[in-house]
Amino acid sequence: MPDPSAAASEEPEAEEWSAESGSHAAEPDEPVADEVPDPSAAASEDPEPDTEPEPEPDPAPDPTAQVSPAAPSGGPVDINSASYEDLRGLGLSVTQTGRVLAFREREGSFKSLDELDSITGFPRGFLDDLKTHLSI
Repeated sequence: MPDPSAAASEEPEAEEWSAESGSHAAEPDEPVADEVPDPSAAASEDPEPDTEPEPEPDPAPDPTAQVSPAAPSGGPVDINSASYEDLRGLGLSVTQTGRVLAFREREGSFKSLDELDSITGFPRGFLDDLKTHLSI
């Protein structure tokens, strides 16, 4: 009976089977066509373009905080001739400005700055500061 190991040595050499890859091992000189490039490696080679970071938005104002009226640049503002923009410039909200103008239209004119006390929506401290920037 012939020796089975001797017969195996006479056969041409076969490629070695690799259990790790599940295929035959390639010769060292052969290029491997199944390799997929690593996208993270390509990204690290190319620097990112220089971009400016986006500015952070201003924080929302605290709705419970009382805002004191801004001092006008030209002295006290006549409440009976003040425009919408003049009143807004003193720190009045849109609603407060509308109420002052509606009062002035309905009553004709302010006789006293104390009449502002009868208009709703003005905190006491705000009115006290506002009156220092107004005149009749």
